[in-house]
Amino acid sequence: MQRVERHIIVASEALNELTFKAKNLYNVANYQIRQTFIFTGLMPNEYKLTTFFAYVNQPDYRALPAQTSQQVIKLLFKNWTSYFTTIRKWISRKSFCAQKLLREKGSVKVSWYA
Repeated sequence: MQRVERHIIVASEALNELTFKAKNLYNVANYQIRQTFIFTGLMPNEYKLTTFFAYVNQPDYRALPAQTSQQVIKLLFKNWTSYFTTIRKWISRKSFCAQKLLREKGSVKVSWYA
């Protein structure tokens, strides 16, 4: 026997408004992280970004319930961490492949952006 739990979500104006604000908060936080990373080379931590938005009364942060706002930012940081992990793995894989080709052929030209 297979048990399944179903959640039926009925579209409503309140749900549309909450998802719109969550999307805006995600985009604003992503912009802040990206700008900080581009100009300083450092990632702000989750706590600092959350307190910054609370301090400056960011409209989308304040419009959502506190736990929802924090979870949106937490998800964004999880996505950034995943991005950097994937880049590290990709670089190490490229390096491994270049070393393998070098051993097999004696010399190899590696294009990192191919």
